[in-house]
Amino acid sequence: MAKKPGRGAEQFVVRLPEGMRDRIRDAADRNNRSMNAEVVATLEEKYPAPIEFDQNAFFETWISPIVEDDAADLRAHAKLIRAADEAAKKIHPNLGVWESAIGNKRVLLNFGIRDQSLLPPQMREVLLSVVMGKK
Repeated sequence: MAKKPGRGAEQFVVRLPEGMRDRIRDAADRNNRSMNAEVVATLEEKYPAPIEFDQNAFFETWISPIVEDDAADLRAHAKLIRAADEAAKKIHPNLGVWESAIGNKRVLLNFGIRDQSLLPPQMREVLLSVVMGKK
């Protein structure tokens, strides 16, 4: 994640249509942030930063050990999943690795977007490309 802009960050002067400044101020007040933070958050949503993701390295480092584990030691198996989940969150906070039961015998290992409703469509496309390994 990029660090937050502060004094000395790049600046860009924008001429706003009449009434937009008030709408931005209202939105900033509702979201408990400054007008600048509101504008930056809106721009981040529309123009998300590219996500660096090496699918092969991620799967080799984090997913393969889980798949190859026989789960005889459930605590150790859960530890592998937690570590992979933390690694996925470092790529993006809404990415995750988890297991879910199907019926009473099969377990499905998941790598994906935890809550798609939290993502704007552009970011959803970016994260789906990460999950699917597409560039």
